[in-house]
Amino acid sequence: MAAHKIPIGARLLSYWKIRGSCWVWTGARDKDGYGVIKIAGKSVRLTRFIFKEINGRIPKDHDICHKCDNPPCFRPSHLFNATNAENQKDKVAKGRQAKGDRHGRRTHPESIRTWRKTHCPHGVPAPALDCDLCETARIKKREVHSAWRKRQVHASGFQRTKGSVS
Repeated sequence: MAAHKIPIGARLLSYWKIRGSCWVWTGARDKDGYGVIKIAGKSVRLTRFIFKEINGRIPKDHDICHKCDNPPCFRPSHLFNATNAENQKDKVAKGRQAKGDRHGRRTHPESIRTWRKTHCPHGVPAPALDCDLCETARIKKREVHSAWRKRQVHASGFQRTKGSVS
């Protein structure tokens, strides 16, 4: 029987486990780790569905947040609705705000300098610095000397004649 034909309650009972105090969804998840379920052919976050079924409508500008900070958890007592600003304050209060070395945008200058010396702009490590992507980019930007291009054309055996279309 297709999943969309199975009643929602039966689907919920089929894909969950208790871990600590959380009800963890073991079915499909989105890229952020939240459980998803198809309802009327549309994927919906399970936390939003559960919260809406129990508490009624969710204000348009509100998120469904976890007291347990466990994305696959869908236990109703662990869910609350909040604005994005309230969700950010909750994240900071619980120490989940990335800062210092954990912050993705902050890298120490010495490690950047070292990386630039040992890698090409496309991330190819030093032992293999002849990166095809770099050479292609340089050709496209016309940074490669025309004599080099002539050598490449000559080596390939391609000869341009007057009036030929390239």
